[in-house]
Amino acid sequence: MTTRRVVHAIVAHFKDHVISLPKKDDLAAWSRMEQLFQKKKGLSGFCLAIDGVHTPILQPPDDPWKSYINRKGYASLAFQVMVDAEASIRYVPTYS
Repeated sequence: MTTRRVVHAIVAHFKDHVISLPKKDDLAAWSRMEQLFQKKKGLSGFCLAIDGVHTPILQPPDDPWKSYINRKGYASLAFQVMVDAEASIRYVPTYS
């Protein structure tokens, strides 16, 4: 199974239960997120934070270009997520 298929399967499974953003016209929900950031982190004008993580993997044997080797020298998958002030994952970009 390719990395892309794994990530898409995980996101598809959790997207309606765990990973979600308010609708763009739900101003009250966005305002609550902003207020929580102010209260918990002391930052005004923010609703989300972006972060990334490298998840270690075994290097695929059929990867002659070593495309999974990160800058620290080990094989990994890189994930980017958007989190709210409580560190709940709100969005995971998936690229096709």
